[in-house]
Amino acid sequence: MKTKILLLVLLGLVSTTFAQWQMVDSSKTNVINDFVVSGKYLFVAGGKYILTTWILKRSSDDGTTWQTIANGLSEVKTNNQITGSGEEFYLQSTGQSTVGSGAIFRSVDGGLSWTKASIGIAGYPTMGLLFDGTTLFALLGNQFYTSIDKGKTWTSRSNITSNASLKGLILAGKKYFSYSPALNGYYYSDDNCATWKLSSAPNTFITSASGDGKNIYIIANDANQTPYMIPDQGSLINGKPVGGTAYSVDRIAGIGNSVFVSGWFLSNYVYLSTDQLKTWKDLSAGLPVKDYYIEKIIITNNYVFLGCNTTSVSSPSYQIWRRKLSELGISTAIENEKTIPNQIEFDQNYPNPFNPETTISYKLQTASNVSLKVYDVLGNEIITLVDEYQQAGTYREKFNVETCRGKSLHSGVYFYRLQVGNPSAGSGQGFLQTKKLILLK
Repeated sequence: MKTKILLLVLLGLVSTTFAQWQMVDSSKTNVINDFVVSGKYLFVAGGKYILTTWILKRSSDDGTTWQTIANGLSEVKTNNQITGSGEEFYLQSTGQSTVGSGAIFRSVDGGLSWTKASIGIAGYPTMGLLFDGTTLFALLGNQFYTSIDKGKTWTSRSNITSNASLKGLILAGKKYFSYSPALNGYYYSDDNCATWKLSSAPNTFITSASGDGKNIYIIANDANQTPYMIPDQGSLINGKPVGGTAYSVDRIAGIGNSVFVSGWFLSNYVYLSTDQLKTWKDLSAGLPVKDYYIEKIIITNNYVFLGCNTTSVSSPSYQIWRRKLSELGISTAIENEKTIPNQIEFDQNYPNPFNPETTISYKLQTASNVSLKVYDVLGNEIITLVDEYQQAGTYREKFNVETCRGKSLHSGVYFYRLQVGNPSAGSGQGFLQTKKLILLK
């Protein structure tokens, strides 16, 4: 018998458990309101359709185990959205009423404990929330706000005059994106949401959009629900539609050139493209999701996850499924461009000239030792802004002349130097660059 089974497996006549979808979490009482990955953490923020209740769960091992979190969240009404960077996270809670019911909670220990940061903006719940590691961005209707004091106070940044209410904030590279299902094209900003431009393409409504930190992925609400992608610093790529007009394409997510889409055609389906949307592979087999629809797709360095909500309003529940990227032929060492060691983004400080404060931004593609220092024209060190081991990600460091340990700085030229790794070890082992900044009192 053992010999027969082995022969059948070798001939491919018996399916194995490899390269299949695996359910890693579920709830019989809540639906998913937000499902995110940030660094080493996965978060599920959920609630019920009608009742005032909520759930927050975290995984630090790619969804293998989950921890339910409640510390500091006794005032939460419903978990709507969560955003974060490193160990710092923000959670938006919205009650059943509209005015005065919004609250934002903050965690600095990876989401294990929380404190109330603010009551939202002017007493309203925020509709979109994004934390980039330094600044907290909020979108309320078509009005953008920022907070640099951990959500305590807010500054109005810009307002987009449009009849279409915008949906969400996405950061890709140095640009911020926002869109609406009732708007042709999308809005983008390259000055921290101060001003916005409307894209000329795609000239159609956008159903869904996502980003991987560098690239943007779009589903258009046209006859074929066409997928698009905007590569890092590149132009819009028009993809090949997944199916015919009977397909309902709802979600899209990608990592580099590997893009997943999901939707409904008689039942749930998931497709994958690894060639910039030119061809598609059906991954629906082995996805036994019945009476559920796919609410969100997220991607880590190791897995693709599907967050699925029930189709029943009276019985809220969710399921989370995962599948290894390596089993799908996706090499994260190649596809995840954030792992390329010799690509360091080091930006000019802004504003420049400045007084008394300016921001210095840089982006790490891999974790490394980082040093960021400011010098005068004689080479004397003014201040060390960073001297630590940092994970891959985008960082924005504030340089304020009033906090330079009592030193009196005069108007003039100064220099700031970023060192990553060990540049003296040879090519590809580190990064060292100096830029000029101007203090103008």
